[in-house]
Amino acid sequence: MSAQPSAVPPAIPGQAPPFAIISSTDQSGLVILAAAVGMSFVFVASLIRWYVRREVSNSFARDDAVIMIATIFSVLQTITVFLSITHGFGKSIDVIGPNDLASIQKAQYADDILYIITLWLTKSSAALLFTRLTPSRNHVFAAKAVLAISTVWAVVSIFMIALRCQLSTPWMDYDGQCSNLFLRWQIISAVDITTEIALFAVAVYIVQGLQMPLLRKGTVVLAFTFRLLLIIPIAFRLHYINPIVWVADPPLHLSTATLLTQVEMNYGIIAATIPCLRPFMKATTTNFGAAANTQSPNASNGLKSHEHYGLSSATSNSRSQTFRSGNTENRTVGVSEGPVDIQKMYTSEGFGNGATVTQCERHVRPDQQSVESFGSEQIIIKRAVDVTVE
Repeated sequence: MSAQPSAVPPAIPGQAPPFAIISSTDQSGLVILAAAVGMSFVFVASLIRWYVRREVSNSFARDDAVIMIATIFSVLQTITVFLSITHGFGKSIDVIGPNDLASIQKAQYADDILYIITLWLTKSSAALLFTRLTPSRNHVFAAKAVLAISTVWAVVSIFMIALRCQLSTPWMDYDGQCSNLFLRWQIISAVDITTEIALFAVAVYIVQGLQMPLLRKGTVVLAFTFRLLLIIPIAFRLHYINPIVWVADPPLHLSTATLLTQVEMNYGIIAATIPCLRPFMKATTTNFGAAANTQSPNASNGLKSHEHYGLSSATSNSRSQTFRSGNTENRTVGVSEGPVDIQKMYTSEGFGNGATVTQCERHVRPDQQSVESFGSEQIIIKRAVDVTVE
């Protein structure tokens, strides 16, 4: 007996009927809700990251650009989901015509490819962020290795999904003729989970050699631990794309898998923004109704300070290194032998990019250098700022 579409309850006079009815034969409303809410959170997360990088720290870089591109692809993927719903996706196959059924499968075909591209971009953003946090070659190599593996995974996955059994009409999979499609998704999901674990391992690797309080190390790792939660929707999604689950009524039963796809994709972008939340909260904190000062003194005079200190080994030999900013600011940092006390875990670079040694900083002129500054064994930072007024 054919399933009948759920009846729409009569609307109260003066009110419009409900946008969607969720029933045992119509799950499209849940998919619409997940897609719309997810896209809203993604927009908020992307705007926060843009604000932090452009307005607070003035350190917009490649990892930020990549996450903005990921946001664009997530919007395109969400559009394909809405397009499939307009043709009846989420409802019983008995109330969907043949032409609409073909349109649904085409939309889902594009949906799968855009989903993989978006996930790859979020992984790439996280890996590129690691390369900004440390000057260590070993750390940078580990981050780039994960980036390379993720790139290979994305390319291979796209070909595995795009080139299905029927090359003339690869989007037609409701008939069950492509029996190994689920096996392909299993392989894709397994590598997906592996890369997420690898990104977490890189975060642990970066901080494990630093001499700092354990709680502060935990704070660093925690910001990247949120990505591990992606494993949950990946595993559940894999269950619901099993043909055993959906073969009886593909448009209806695959709606849960599509919902989990939205959760995983959108949360991946949000998790990439979590390391930027502390500078954002600090920038938006008010003191008696006044916004907190988030810029350096130079910024108030029209200069923007580009402070960048890499995470370094805690037992390095005595050395000095000069950092040059984009304007005219030079810094010489001397590091004495012995334990190093990490002072800054969150700086203008966002999260974890400002780990420095104990420091003293002063503005000096050549005729005002103290005798104590020369010959002492303390860690001293000399800062010379040249300002040209035109």
